[in-house]
Amino acid sequence: MGIVNPRQLKQLVAKGFSDEEIATFYAVDRVTIHRWRKANPEICNAVKEGRVLADEKVEVSLYESACGYSHKEDKIFCQEGHVTVVPTIKRYAPDTVAAMFWLCNRQKDKWRHVNRVEHTGADGLPIEVKNHLDLKEWTPEELKRAALQSDGK
Repeated sequence: MGIVNPRQLKQLVAKGFSDEEIATFYAVDRVTIHRWRKANPEICNAVKEGRVLADEKVEVSLYESACGYSHKEDKIFCQEGHVTVVPTIKRYAPDTVAAMFWLCNRQKDKWRHVNRVEHTGADGLPIEVKNHLDLKEWTPEELKRAALQSDGK
């Protein structure tokens, strides 16, 4: 267990390394990583803190995607052997899927996905259910088939 530096482990987890990738990094199997976490609270805390950092990074990225964002970018042009670097601002439009995901999770009461279906009868009254069959309109063949089916034949 001496080969694991908790600070380094925290950084690996914060960068999104899976347990499998961490095991590969330390040249051990995944079960060994789990044993280390159980046996050493410092290792366990390093993993937990690394996950918090990774989640925070994703949360910021999701928020920026939902709202739109921009960053500096250099455009490089080459004309007749002369290279020109032009600093620009790259802009990204808001992403509606990210915005919906954010709002559905942060403001559940206002944005949750719920389908409400109301059924009413005429003029908003309760639905009237009639449970009788009018056999007068049935043909002799339909009556015979119904009788055979009710007898289990």
